[in-house]
Amino acid sequence: DEQRFQTEEDLAVAFIEAGDERGAVSLLDRLIIEAPFRERRWWLYALALYRDGRRRDSLQGFARARHVLADRVGLDPGEGLSARRPEGGGHVVFIGSSVHDLPGHHKGGR
Repeated sequence: DEQRFQTEEDLAVAFIEAGDERGAVSLLDRLIIEAPFRERRWWLYALALYRDGRRRDSLQGFARARHVLADRVGLDPGEGLSARRPEGGGHVVFIGSSVHDLPGHHKGGR
């Protein structure tokens, strides 16, 4: 399952890198339903929304991720979601917003 999850997330990365944020959001909507506890999916989702100019939806994506992770299963969001939480003024801050800087990114082949 882990390899399939990675491959699906890599497809979302490819959509984002190609500038097809809407395609990434559509794919990630489905992937998050399938595996809601994978932080990398939430981070990609918020990034795709942000890059598509949907700042408010991106903020809501962070809030949903924290709700699912913290309230449903008692887990604190990992560094990836915590470090990129909305900061003053309601703006999303993506530090190193390259898809290669995100949590769970793997380098090299399979």
